[in-house]
Amino acid sequence: MPGAKIREHFASHSNLVAAASIVMLEEAYRRYLDVHTLTPLERYQRLKKRVPALDELVPVQELASYLSVSRRQFQRLRQISEQDYVS
Repeated sequence: MPGAKIREHFASHSNLVAAASIVMLEEAYRRYLDVHTLTPLERYQRLKKRVPALDELVPVQELASYLSVSRRQFQRLRQISEQDYVS
């Protein structure tokens, strides 16, 4: 779709743009708070609760980056989380 068509669509649906902006801002703020108030394990468990098939859908490096941890630390988090689930 050409850029002009996209701009025209958004111009005629300004309420859609406003609503989408609010949702994105709320998500960014929630993630900011999570990074500063939750441990990496808590963030991972919360994310797994929201998206149960997460490990099959997203590569390890991407998940580690999203959680602001190293790939190695993420592997440990995954193991701990699985042990907690089994217990």
